[in-house]
Amino acid sequence: MPTRQRRRLLTSAVTLTVIGLITTQAFAAPSVPPQPQPWQVRHQADTGKAHAEKVRSGTVGVTAAPSLGPKAETEPGDGGDEAENSAEGTAQYTEARTAPGVIAPGAYGVAWAQLQSMPRTGGTWDHVTDKPYDSDDPRYRDVNSNSSGGAGLVTGRITGLAADNDGYVYAGGANGGVFRSRTGGGHWEPIADRLPTLSTGTLNLDEGGRLWYATGESNTGATSYVGTGVYVLADPKHGEFQPGNRVGGAELESTIIHALRFGGGRVWAATSRGVWSHATTDLSGPWQLEFAPNPEYLPGGAKAGDPAAPYKNIANDIAIDPKDPAKVVLAVGWRGGDSYNGFYGRAADGSWQRVGSLGELPTDAANVGNVTFARSAGGSRYYAIDQSPEVMADDPDTGLKGIYVSKSGSPFGPWTLVADKEKLRNSGSAL
Repeated sequence: MPTRQRRRLLTSAVTLTVIGLITTQAFAAPSVPPQPQPWQVRHQADTGKAHAEKVRSGTVGVTAAPSLGPKAETEPGDGGDEAENSAEGTAQYTEARTAPGVIAPGAYGVAWAQLQSMPRTGGTWDHVTDKPYDSDDPRYRDVNSNSSGGAGLVTGRITGLAADNDGYVYAGGANGGVFRSRTGGGHWEPIADRLPTLSTGTLNLDEGGRLWYATGESNTGATSYVGTGVYVLADPKHGEFQPGNRVGGAELESTIIHALRFGGGRVWAATSRGVWSHATTDLSGPWQLEFAPNPEYLPGGAKAGDPAAPYKNIANDIAIDPKDPAKVVLAVGWRGGDSYNGFYGRAADGSWQRVGSLGELPTDAANVGNVTFARSAGGSRYYAIDQSPEVMADDPDTGLKGIYVSKSGSPFGPWTLVADKEKLRNSGSAL
């Protein structure tokens, strides 16, 4: 069996192994999460758990099984068993789609090691079709499709992309690992197949030309997979990622990583468990937790088993002042809305405090969702795109609050609005 195809099967297997190890802990106590609930109460975990609890309490009826004839009558007392089985079925359904929840670092590594020791069956696999996938096929459009958005013949989601000045391009698939092109695009070759995960958060090249690979798809959804941390490839033009290339220890296992940023001799990671940092010179030693808005929901915390725990410490991006790396702004928050959503900066005493004003860039929790920063090559400008939970809840067309620029080049602004939904729509932009 070719290496890459075997790796695909192993990745699926280790995902199931990890789910089997931890889902009973991740969803230990069915309860209604505190307001605001993830994704306006429609989130599968909340809906499923709430329904399961209602079934257990008897406040929701259970649909009877189809009759199998006179001899299949229900015995006295079977109603309770039926309700319990239905509740358990609902719990299993939601757990599989929201796994792995909040899992202590190390579980993934243990599952992977166990998987590696299992026997394997040899043989080869062959492609049975090479028909290209047209994501804009008019025969398969529906009200929720992205048709007319500009995509056509594509593969899957690309969640990481980096390129140097010599024509080398690196692309990371949502669950496909990292590919390298030496020709500025095309003729792709895999370079991360030996890692215990193929789930991509982001890719970055540092000033020294090293390629940093953050694993754990940078999306929150039932189709996203967690990763095993951050890896560095010293010679990305010729080498391939190895398990020994991991930065630090197991601190970032079973997280998703939205962004990596560099400044002041450190790399910063915005993850589903807060913001972490590590030295860029000495890659050994653990990652340092810089900020988590709700630490009680982290692994080992008092509320780690709460169904809302995976949504309580989401960090989306980090902006570092190129002139003064000590000045850092953290964009933190769940895209569906929560009270901790906002921007945070370091105070004089070293603690992280909510930033109250950044000019025209909103700072209130209702209007700070998934925020992405981008700095111009020369460092004279900072840009930000803001997805607002409030807009997403009220506007059927968009979640966009706006695109903003800091002409000072500082992440603290002042920020001014560049474009909003109306401006982009009137420009003829797609969708």
